[in-house]
Amino acid sequence: MVLSMDKEKLCSELFEIMNEISELLKDYGENPIEYRGLGKVKNIAKNRDPEGLKNISGYLDGDFRMIYDNRVSSEKLEKKMQQAYLISDKLSI
Repeated sequence: MVLSMDKEKLCSELFEIMNEISELLKDYGENPIEYRGLGKVKNIAKNRDPEGLKNISGYLDGDFRMIYDNRVSSEKLEKKMQQAYLISDKLSI
């Protein structure tokens, strides 16, 4: 299955947001590799995997819960997380 141009653009945006979230986690002393869902979402977005799109929100949920549990939070990080969820919602339609 081929993605529409809109979904390809959303995948590119999501990939960039995942990179920004990883950088923010590094800034707060976290190791982004420990957040495996972020890596999976990056790969799905980078490869524009139509079958993986439906799994993105689950991966985000798991890692964002871990971010919350580890008390790694800032307004900037929360804004990026919200953006990732919004894109995920658009991709799952």
